Amino acid sequence: MTHKSGCKFYSLFNGTSGTTAETRQLETTFLSLTTKENNKENSMKKQLLAMACSVACAAPAFAADAEIDHSGEFRARYNYANQADFTEDQGSGSFWEQRFLVGVNYRANEKFAAYLELLQQSVWGNDIANSENPGRFDGNNTENQVLAYQAYGSWMIADGLMAKFGRMVVEDGNGLVLGQDDWQQVPYSWDGGSLAYDADFASLNLTGLKLSDLGFDQNSDGSDDVKTDTEWNIYVLSADIKNLPDVIKDVHVHAIQSSYQNGAAGTATTGADSLRLGLTLGGVVSLVDYSVSYETHSGETRVSGTGSDTDGNMIDAEVGFNFESFMNSRAYVRYHVDSGTSGSDNETYDSFFYNTHANAGLLDILAFGNLTWMSLGYELKPSDSLQLGLHYHMFTKTEKDDNYYVVDTSSINGRTGVTSTGEDDLGSEIDLVATHKYDEDFQIQAILGFFQPGDVFGSDAEDRYDLVVTGTWMF
Repeated sequence: MTHKSGCKFYSLFNGTSGTTAETRQLETTFLSLTTKENNKENSMKKQLLAMACSVACAAPAFAADAEIDHSGEFRARYNYANQADFTEDQGSGSFWEQRFLVGVNYRANEKFAAYLELLQQSVWGNDIANSENPGRFDGNNTENQVLAYQAYGSWMIADGLMAKFGRMVVEDGNGLVLGQDDWQQVPYSWDGGSLAYDADFASLNLTGLKLSDLGFDQNSDGSDDVKTDTEWNIYVLSADIKNLPDVIKDVHVHAIQSSYQNGAAGTATTGADSLRLGLTLGGVVSLVDYSVSYETHSGETRVSGTGSDTDGNMIDAEVGFNFESFMNSRAYVRYHVDSGTSGSDNETYDSFFYNTHANAGLLDILAFGNLTWMSLGYELKPSDSLQLGLHYHMFTKTEKDDNYYVVDTSSINGRTGVTSTGEDDLGSEIDLVATHKYDEDFQIQAILGFFQPGDVFGSDAEDRYDLVVTGTWMF
Protein backbone atom coordinates (compact mmCIF):
# COMPACT_ATOMS: atom_id res chain seq x y z
CA MET A 1 0.00 0.00 0.00
CA THR A 2 1.27 3.49 -0.91
CA HIS A 3 0.70 6.48 1.36
CA LYS A 4 1.13 9.91 -0.20
CA SER A 5 2.04 13.00 1.74
CA GLY A 6 -0.63 15.54 2.62
CA CYS A 7 -2.63 16.54 5.69
CA LYS A 8 -3.14 12.93 6.78
CA PHE A 9 -0.80 10.21 8.01
CA TYR A 10 -1.19 6.47 8.42
CA SER A 11 -0.47 5.22 11.93
CA LEU A 12 1.57 2.03 12.23
CA PHE A 13 0.26 1.64 15.77
CA ASN A 14 -3.48 1.36 15.14
CA GLY A 15 -3.95 1.63 11.35
CA THR A 16 -5.96 4.84 11.57
CA SER A 17 -5.41 8.21 9.95
CA GLY A 18 -4.89 11.52 11.74
CA THR A 19 -3.63 15.07 11.43
CA THR A 20 -0.07 16.35 11.50
CA ALA A 21 -0.58 17.58 15.08
CA GLU A 22 -1.66 14.09 16.06
CA THR A 23 1.50 12.73 14.44
CA ARG A 24 3.66 15.02 16.55
CA GLN A 25 1.64 14.21 19.67
CA LEU A 26 2.11 10.47 19.02
CA GLU A 27 5.84 10.86 18.43
CA THR A 28 6.28 13.08 21.53
CA THR A 29 4.40 10.63 23.74
CA PHE A 30 6.30 7.64 22.40
CA LEU A 31 9.72 9.27 22.79
CA SER A 32 8.94 10.58 26.27
CA LEU A 33 8.14 7.07 27.41
CA THR A 34 11.51 5.78 26.18
CA THR A 35 13.42 8.42 28.15
CA LYS A 36 12.01 7.07 31.40
CA GLU A 37 13.81 3.78 30.99
CA ASN A 38 16.70 3.24 33.36
CA ASN A 39 18.63 1.05 30.99
CA LYS A 40 20.38 3.27 28.46
CA GLU A 41 20.83 0.44 25.95
CA ASN A 42 17.11 -0.41 25.87
CA SER A 43 16.24 3.29 25.64
CA MET A 44 18.38 3.71 22.55
CA LYS A 45 16.76 0.71 20.90
CA LYS A 46 13.26 2.04 21.54
CA GLN A 47 14.21 5.44 20.21
CA LEU A 48 15.52 3.81 17.05
CA LEU A 49 12.18 2.06 16.57
CA ALA A 50 10.35 5.32 17.28
CA MET A 51 12.43 7.10 14.66
CA ALA A 52 11.59 4.42 12.09
CA CYS A 53 7.89 4.71 12.90
CA SER A 54 8.14 8.49 12.69
CA VAL A 55 9.57 8.25 9.19
CA ALA A 56 6.68 6.02 8.20
CA CYS A 57 4.03 8.27 9.75
CA ALA A 58 5.25 11.80 9.10
CA ALA A 59 4.53 12.07 5.39
CA PRO A 60 3.37 15.72 5.57
CA ALA A 61 6.88 16.82 6.46
CA PHE A 62 8.21 15.73 3.09
CA ALA A 63 7.72 16.96 -0.46
CA ALA A 64 4.23 16.92 -1.84
CA ASP A 65 5.06 14.27 -4.45
CA ALA A 66 6.73 11.89 -1.97
CA GLU A 67 5.37 8.40 -1.37
CA ILE A 68 5.80 6.01 1.55
CA ASP A 69 5.23 2.27 1.44
CA HIS A 70 5.50 -0.11 4.34
CA SER A 71 5.65 -3.88 4.49
CA GLY A 72 6.29 -6.57 7.04
CA GLU A 73 6.57 -10.23 7.90
CA PHE A 74 6.03 -12.24 11.06
CA ARG A 75 7.35 -15.80 11.13
CA ALA A 76 7.09 -18.40 13.87
CA ARG A 77 8.80 -21.79 13.64
CA TYR A 78 8.74 -25.02 15.66
CA ASN A 79 11.85 -27.23 15.44
CA TYR A 80 12.18 -30.81 16.66
CA ALA A 81 15.21 -33.05 16.12
CA ASN A 82 15.54 -36.64 17.34
CA GLN A 83 19.12 -37.87 17.80
CA ALA A 84 20.50 -34.68 16.31
CA ASP A 85 24.10 -35.77 16.93
CA PHE A 86 23.44 -39.30 15.53
CA THR A 87 23.78 -40.84 19.01
CA GLU A 88 21.03 -43.05 20.44
CA ASP A 89 18.88 -41.30 23.06
CA GLN A 90 21.14 -38.24 22.89
CA GLY A 91 20.79 -34.82 21.35
CA SER A 92 17.02 -34.81 20.95
CA GLY A 93 14.99 -31.72 21.68
CA SER A 94 12.71 -28.99 20.41
CA PHE A 95 12.46 -25.22 20.45
CA TRP A 96 10.37 -22.34 19.10
CA GLU A 97 11.78 -19.34 17.30
CA GLN A 98 10.29 -16.21 15.74
CA ARG A 99 11.29 -13.41 13.40
CA PHE A 100 9.64 -10.04 12.83
CA LEU A 101 10.52 -7.79 9.89
CA VAL A 102 9.15 -4.33 9.14
CA GLY A 103 10.23 -2.25 6.17
CA VAL A 104 9.64 1.39 5.23
CA ASN A 105 10.32 2.68 1.72
CA TYR A 106 10.41 6.46 1.23
CA ARG A 107 10.29 7.62 -2.38
CA ALA A 108 11.09 11.33 -2.55
CA ASN A 109 10.57 11.57 -6.32
CA GLU A 110 11.42 9.66 -9.47
CA LYS A 111 15.15 10.01 -8.78
CA PHE A 112 15.68 9.41 -5.06
CA ALA A 113 14.43 6.81 -2.58
CA ALA A 114 15.47 5.32 0.76
CA TYR A 115 14.63 2.01 2.41
CA LEU A 116 14.84 0.92 6.06
CA GLU A 117 14.11 -2.63 7.27
CA LEU A 118 14.23 -3.56 10.94
CA LEU A 119 14.51 -7.12 12.23
CA GLN A 120 13.79 -8.74 15.59
CA GLN A 121 14.46 -12.43 16.14
CA SER A 122 14.46 -14.68 19.16
CA VAL A 123 14.32 -18.24 20.41
CA TRP A 124 11.45 -18.38 22.87
CA GLY A 125 12.70 -18.28 26.45
CA ASN A 126 16.35 -18.06 25.44
CA ASP A 127 16.77 -14.60 26.99
CA ILE A 128 16.01 -16.00 30.44
CA ALA A 129 19.38 -17.77 30.50
CA ASN A 130 20.99 -14.34 30.36
CA SER A 131 18.69 -12.21 32.50
CA GLU A 132 17.42 -14.87 34.96
CA ASN A 133 14.29 -12.76 35.23
CA PRO A 134 11.31 -14.59 33.68
CA GLY A 135 8.78 -12.28 32.08
CA ARG A 136 11.17 -9.32 31.88
CA PHE A 137 13.18 -9.31 28.70
CA ASP A 138 15.93 -7.04 29.98
CA GLY A 139 19.00 -8.94 28.81
CA ASN A 140 21.32 -7.02 26.50
CA ASN A 141 21.59 -9.68 23.80
CA THR A 142 20.43 -10.52 20.28
CA GLU A 143 17.15 -11.91 21.61
CA ASN A 144 16.01 -8.40 22.53
CA GLN A 145 17.75 -6.20 19.99
CA VAL A 146 16.09 -4.56 17.01
CA LEU A 147 18.57 -4.84 14.16
CA ALA A 148 18.95 -2.56 11.15
CA TYR A 149 18.83 -5.40 8.61
CA GLN A 150 18.67 -3.14 5.55
CA ALA A 151 19.22 0.62 5.32
CA TYR A 152 20.09 2.08 1.95
CA GLY A 153 19.46 4.92 -0.44
CA SER A 154 18.97 4.72 -4.19
CA TRP A 155 19.53 7.29 -6.93
CA MET A 156 18.28 7.06 -10.49
CA ILE A 157 21.21 8.81 -12.16
CA ALA A 158 19.81 8.49 -15.68
CA ASP A 159 17.40 6.31 -17.61
CA GLY A 160 18.50 2.75 -16.96
CA LEU A 161 21.31 3.73 -14.57
CA MET A 162 20.71 3.19 -10.83
CA ALA A 163 23.01 3.60 -7.83
CA LYS A 164 22.42 2.09 -4.38
CA PHE A 165 24.47 2.70 -1.26
CA GLY A 166 24.14 1.52 2.33
CA ARG A 167 23.24 -1.86 3.84
CA MET A 168 21.47 -4.13 1.39
CA VAL A 169 20.77 -7.69 0.23
CA VAL A 170 22.99 -8.85 -2.66
CA GLU A 171 22.52 -12.14 -4.51
CA ASP A 172 24.57 -13.53 -7.37
CA GLY A 173 25.26 -16.82 -9.09
CA ASN A 174 21.72 -18.18 -8.75
CA GLY A 175 22.12 -18.09 -4.96
CA LEU A 176 24.87 -20.71 -5.18
CA VAL A 177 27.64 -18.16 -4.55
CA LEU A 178 26.09 -15.07 -2.94
CA GLY A 179 22.66 -15.53 -1.43
CA GLN A 180 20.29 -13.98 1.09
CA ASP A 181 19.72 -17.31 2.88
CA ASP A 182 16.34 -16.06 4.07
CA TRP A 183 15.55 -19.30 5.91
CA GLN A 184 17.95 -18.26 8.67
CA GLN A 185 16.83 -16.06 11.55
CA VAL A 186 19.18 -13.25 10.46
CA PRO A 187 19.74 -13.50 6.69
CA TYR A 188 22.74 -12.05 4.91
CA SER A 189 22.96 -8.33 4.16
CA TRP A 190 26.02 -6.26 3.30
CA ASP A 191 27.38 -2.74 3.62
CA GLY A 192 28.48 -1.19 0.34
CA GLY A 193 27.32 0.29 -2.92
CA SER A 194 26.23 -0.84 -6.36
CA LEU A 195 25.79 0.60 -9.81
CA ALA A 196 23.29 -1.10 -12.14
CA TYR A 197 22.79 -0.37 -15.84
CA ASP A 198 19.84 -1.82 -17.73
CA ALA A 199 20.70 -1.94 -21.43
CA ASP A 200 18.73 -3.47 -24.29
CA PHE A 201 21.05 -6.45 -24.52
CA ALA A 202 21.93 -7.05 -20.85
CA SER A 203 21.61 -5.98 -17.23
CA LEU A 204 25.02 -5.00 -15.88
CA ASN A 205 25.95 -4.65 -12.20
CA LEU A 206 29.05 -3.45 -10.40
CA THR A 207 28.98 -3.90 -6.62
CA GLY A 208 31.52 -3.21 -3.90
CA LEU A 209 30.95 -4.59 -0.40
CA LYS A 210 32.86 -4.22 2.86
CA LEU A 211 32.33 -7.49 4.68
CA SER A 212 34.31 -6.43 7.74
CA ASP A 213 36.45 -3.53 8.92
CA LEU A 214 37.96 -3.84 12.38
CA GLY A 215 39.60 -0.42 12.21
CA PHE A 216 42.91 0.54 13.72
CA ASP A 217 44.53 -1.07 16.77
CA GLN A 218 46.63 0.94 19.20
CA ASN A 219 49.61 -0.27 21.16
CA SER A 220 48.94 -1.63 24.62
CA ASP A 221 50.34 1.55 26.16
CA GLY A 222 47.86 3.70 24.25
CA SER A 223 50.30 5.01 21.67
CA ASP A 224 49.28 4.82 18.05
CA ASP A 225 52.58 4.84 16.17
CA VAL A 226 51.96 1.26 14.98
CA LYS A 227 48.53 0.51 13.51
CA THR A 228 46.85 -2.35 11.72
CA ASP A 229 43.76 -2.18 9.59
CA THR A 230 42.00 -5.53 9.31
CA GLU A 231 39.30 -5.54 6.65
CA TRP A 232 37.59 -7.76 4.07
CA ASN A 233 36.30 -6.33 0.80
CA ILE A 234 34.68 -7.94 -2.23
CA TYR A 235 33.93 -6.54 -5.67
CA VAL A 236 31.31 -8.11 -7.96
CA LEU A 237 30.93 -7.52 -11.69
CA SER A 238 28.00 -9.38 -13.25
CA ALA A 239 25.90 -9.45 -16.41
CA ASP A 240 22.56 -11.03 -17.30
CA ILE A 241 22.06 -11.36 -21.06
CA LYS A 242 18.57 -10.43 -22.28
CA ASN A 243 16.27 -11.12 -25.25
CA LEU A 244 17.35 -14.72 -25.75
CA PRO A 245 15.20 -17.66 -26.98
CA ASP A 246 13.53 -19.92 -24.41
CA VAL A 247 16.01 -22.72 -25.08
CA ILE A 248 18.73 -20.61 -23.45
CA LYS A 249 16.79 -17.75 -21.88
CA ASP A 250 19.02 -17.41 -18.80
CA VAL A 251 22.67 -16.48 -19.25
CA HIS A 252 24.52 -15.04 -16.27
CA VAL A 253 28.24 -14.38 -15.85
CA HIS A 254 30.12 -12.87 -12.93
CA ALA A 255 33.55 -12.14 -11.57
CA ILE A 256 34.15 -11.66 -7.84
CA GLN A 257 37.37 -10.31 -6.36
CA SER A 258 37.76 -11.02 -2.65
CA SER A 259 40.50 -9.39 -0.57
CA TYR A 260 41.06 -9.99 3.14
CA GLN A 261 44.00 -8.43 4.95
CA ASN A 262 44.95 -8.61 8.60
CA GLY A 263 47.15 -5.54 8.79
CA ALA A 264 47.83 -2.29 6.99
CA ALA A 265 47.41 -2.24 3.23
CA GLY A 266 50.56 -3.40 1.43
CA THR A 267 52.19 -4.76 4.61
CA ALA A 268 49.69 -7.37 5.83
CA THR A 269 51.37 -10.70 6.56
CA THR A 270 48.12 -12.58 7.16
CA GLY A 271 45.18 -12.58 4.79
CA ALA A 272 43.65 -14.07 1.66
CA ASP A 273 42.94 -12.96 -1.90
CA SER A 274 40.90 -14.79 -4.48
CA LEU A 275 39.25 -14.31 -7.86
CA ARG A 276 36.01 -16.14 -8.57
CA LEU A 277 34.54 -16.63 -12.06
CA GLY A 278 31.06 -18.03 -12.62
CA LEU A 279 28.63 -18.91 -15.40
CA THR A 280 24.97 -19.93 -15.19
CA LEU A 281 22.85 -21.16 -18.12
CA GLY A 282 19.17 -22.07 -18.08
CA GLY A 283 16.27 -22.60 -20.41
CA VAL A 284 13.12 -24.48 -21.37
CA VAL A 285 12.63 -27.02 -24.16
CA SER A 286 9.04 -28.22 -24.44
CA LEU A 287 8.24 -29.91 -21.09
CA VAL A 288 11.86 -29.86 -19.92
CA ASP A 289 13.63 -27.10 -18.01
CA TYR A 290 17.28 -27.03 -17.07
CA SER A 291 19.88 -25.00 -15.19
CA VAL A 292 23.67 -25.39 -15.11
CA SER A 293 26.07 -23.38 -12.94
CA TYR A 294 29.85 -23.47 -12.91
CA GLU A 295 32.11 -21.66 -10.42
CA THR A 296 35.88 -21.59 -10.10
CA HIS A 297 38.15 -19.67 -7.75
CA SER A 298 41.91 -19.27 -7.32
CA GLY A 299 44.07 -17.18 -5.04
CA GLU A 300 46.48 -17.13 -2.15
CA THR A 301 46.21 -17.47 1.62
CA ARG A 302 48.89 -15.84 3.80
CA VAL A 303 49.70 -16.87 7.37
CA SER A 304 52.48 -14.96 9.16
CA GLY A 305 54.02 -13.96 5.86
CA THR A 306 53.95 -17.45 4.30
CA GLY A 307 51.68 -17.77 1.28
CA SER A 308 50.00 -20.84 -0.17
CA ASP A 309 47.91 -21.21 -3.31
CA THR A 310 44.21 -22.06 -3.11
CA ASP A 311 41.99 -23.35 -5.91
CA GLY A 312 38.52 -24.83 -6.14
CA ASN A 313 35.57 -25.37 -8.45
CA MET A 314 31.93 -26.37 -8.43
CA ILE A 315 29.38 -27.67 -10.93
CA ASP A 316 25.64 -27.71 -10.18
CA ALA A 317 23.13 -28.98 -12.75
CA GLU A 318 19.39 -29.64 -12.62
CA VAL A 319 16.91 -31.02 -15.17
CA GLY A 320 13.16 -30.83 -14.55
CA PHE A 321 10.20 -32.47 -16.27
CA ASN A 322 6.91 -30.55 -16.06
CA PHE A 323 3.44 -32.11 -16.20
CA GLU A 324 1.03 -29.19 -15.98
CA SER A 325 -2.02 -31.31 -16.82
CA PHE A 326 -1.42 -33.56 -13.80
CA MET A 327 -1.75 -31.28 -10.76
CA ASN A 328 0.89 -28.95 -12.17
CA SER A 329 3.56 -31.43 -11.07
CA ARG A 330 7.30 -31.50 -11.69
CA ALA A 331 9.93 -34.23 -11.39
CA TYR A 332 13.60 -33.34 -11.29
CA VAL A 333 17.10 -34.71 -10.96
CA ARG A 334 19.97 -32.59 -9.65
CA TYR A 335 23.69 -33.22 -9.47
CA HIS A 336 26.28 -31.16 -7.59
CA VAL A 337 30.00 -31.73 -7.20
CA ASP A 338 32.59 -29.41 -5.69
CA SER A 339 36.29 -30.03 -5.33
CA GLY A 340 38.23 -31.42 -2.39
CA THR A 341 41.92 -31.71 -1.56
CA SER A 342 43.75 -34.90 -2.46
CA GLY A 343 47.37 -33.78 -2.20
CA SER A 344 49.46 -31.04 -0.64
CA ASP A 345 47.77 -28.16 -2.50
CA ASN A 346 44.55 -26.71 -1.06
CA GLU A 347 41.90 -27.48 -3.69
CA THR A 348 38.84 -27.62 -1.41
CA TYR A 349 35.98 -25.52 -2.76
CA ASP A 350 35.27 -22.31 -0.84
CA SER A 351 31.47 -22.15 -0.55
CA PHE A 352 31.46 -18.36 0.00
CA PHE A 353 28.00 -17.06 1.12
CA TYR A 354 25.40 -19.24 -0.61
CA ASN A 355 21.80 -20.18 0.27
CA THR A 356 22.38 -23.13 2.60
CA HIS A 357 18.75 -24.19 3.12
CA ALA A 358 17.94 -24.39 -0.60
CA ASN A 359 20.85 -26.76 -1.21
CA ALA A 360 22.05 -30.18 0.04
CA GLY A 361 18.85 -31.16 1.83
CA LEU A 362 16.25 -29.30 3.85
CA LEU A 363 17.56 -30.41 7.25
CA ASP A 364 20.59 -28.10 6.89
CA ILE A 365 23.14 -30.69 7.97
CA LEU A 366 25.79 -30.82 5.23
CA ALA A 367 27.38 -27.82 3.51
CA PHE A 368 29.29 -27.21 0.28
CA GLY A 369 32.99 -28.03 0.28
CA ASN A 370 34.39 -31.44 -0.76
CA LEU A 371 30.79 -32.49 -1.40
CA THR A 372 29.22 -34.65 -4.11
CA TRP A 373 25.44 -34.58 -3.89
CA MET A 374 22.68 -36.07 -6.02
CA SER A 375 18.99 -35.33 -5.56
CA LEU A 376 15.75 -36.72 -6.98
CA GLY A 377 12.40 -35.08 -6.33
CA TYR A 378 8.76 -34.79 -7.22
CA GLU A 379 6.46 -31.83 -6.50
CA LEU A 380 2.76 -31.37 -7.18
CA LYS A 381 -0.13 -29.02 -6.41
CA PRO A 382 -3.37 -30.90 -5.69
CA SER A 383 -5.06 -27.49 -5.32
CA ASP A 384 -4.22 -23.82 -5.64
CA SER A 385 -3.63 -23.64 -1.89
CA LEU A 386 -1.71 -26.89 -1.32
CA GLN A 387 1.73 -27.95 -2.56
CA LEU A 388 3.44 -31.27 -1.75
CA GLY A 389 7.01 -32.40 -2.34
CA LEU A 390 9.15 -35.50 -1.87
CA HIS A 391 12.96 -35.21 -2.12
CA TYR A 392 15.69 -37.84 -1.86
CA HIS A 393 19.36 -36.86 -1.43
CA MET A 394 22.58 -38.89 -1.55
CA PHE A 395 25.86 -37.44 -0.18
CA THR A 396 29.50 -38.46 -0.51
CA LYS A 397 32.83 -36.72 -0.03
CA THR A 398 34.50 -35.80 -3.31
CA GLU A 399 37.90 -36.70 -1.83
CA LYS A 400 37.67 -39.27 0.96
CA ASP A 401 40.79 -38.09 2.81
CA ASP A 402 39.70 -34.46 2.99
CA ASN A 403 37.39 -32.83 5.56
CA TYR A 404 33.64 -32.60 5.15
CA TYR A 405 31.60 -29.52 6.11
CA VAL A 406 28.43 -29.00 8.14
CA VAL A 407 26.06 -26.03 8.23
CA ASP A 408 26.98 -23.65 11.06
CA THR A 409 25.35 -20.21 10.96
CA SER A 410 27.64 -18.94 13.73
CA SER A 411 30.75 -19.32 11.54
CA ILE A 412 32.03 -16.74 9.06
CA ASN A 413 30.45 -18.20 5.93
CA GLY A 414 27.89 -20.57 7.42
CA ARG A 415 29.91 -23.77 7.56
CA THR A 416 32.41 -25.62 9.77
CA GLY A 417 34.91 -28.24 8.65
CA VAL A 418 35.05 -31.64 10.33
CA THR A 419 38.22 -33.72 10.13
CA SER A 420 37.61 -37.11 8.55
CA THR A 421 39.73 -39.58 6.56
CA GLY A 422 39.37 -43.07 5.15
CA GLU A 423 35.64 -43.04 4.33
CA ASP A 424 33.58 -41.10 1.79
CA ASP A 425 29.93 -42.11 2.37
CA LEU A 426 28.19 -39.21 4.15
CA GLY A 427 24.70 -40.70 4.04
CA SER A 428 21.28 -39.98 2.58
CA GLU A 429 18.27 -37.84 3.39
CA ILE A 430 14.53 -37.95 2.64
CA ASP A 431 12.42 -34.79 2.94
CA LEU A 432 8.62 -34.64 2.81
CA VAL A 433 7.25 -31.11 2.45
CA ALA A 434 3.69 -29.79 2.64
CA THR A 435 2.82 -26.10 2.19
CA HIS A 436 -0.71 -24.78 2.66
CA LYS A 437 -1.62 -21.20 1.74
CA TYR A 438 -4.64 -19.95 3.64
CA ASP A 439 -4.65 -16.72 1.64
CA GLU A 440 -2.15 -14.58 -0.23
CA ASP A 441 -0.59 -13.35 3.01
CA PHE A 442 -0.48 -16.39 5.31
CA GLN A 443 0.88 -19.92 4.89
CA ILE A 444 2.05 -22.87 6.99
CA GLN A 445 4.78 -25.23 5.87
CA ALA A 446 5.73 -28.56 7.44
CA ILE A 447 8.98 -30.43 6.73
CA LEU A 448 9.44 -34.02 7.91
CA GLY A 449 13.02 -35.14 7.33
CA PHE A 450 14.94 -38.36 7.83
CA PHE A 451 18.76 -38.49 7.66
CA GLN A 452 20.62 -41.79 7.57
CA PRO A 453 24.34 -41.17 8.32
CA GLY A 454 26.98 -42.96 6.25
CA ASP A 455 30.25 -44.63 7.16
CA VAL A 456 31.96 -41.26 7.69
CA PHE A 457 29.99 -40.86 10.94
CA GLY A 458 30.99 -44.29 12.28
CA SER A 459 29.30 -47.66 12.53
CA ASP A 460 27.37 -46.71 15.69
CA ALA A 461 25.74 -43.59 14.23
CA GLU A 462 21.96 -43.53 14.61
CA ASP A 463 19.40 -42.17 12.17
CA ARG A 464 18.11 -38.64 12.71
CA TYR A 465 14.49 -37.44 12.40
CA ASP A 466 13.45 -33.79 12.16
CA LEU A 467 10.10 -31.97 12.12
CA VAL A 468 10.01 -28.28 11.24
CA VAL A 469 6.70 -26.35 11.09
CA THR A 470 6.79 -22.71 9.94
CA GLY A 471 3.97 -20.18 9.86
CA THR A 472 4.56 -17.00 7.84
CA TRP A 473 2.32 -13.94 7.73
CA MET A 474 3.07 -11.18 5.22
CA PHE A 475 1.55 -7.74 5.63
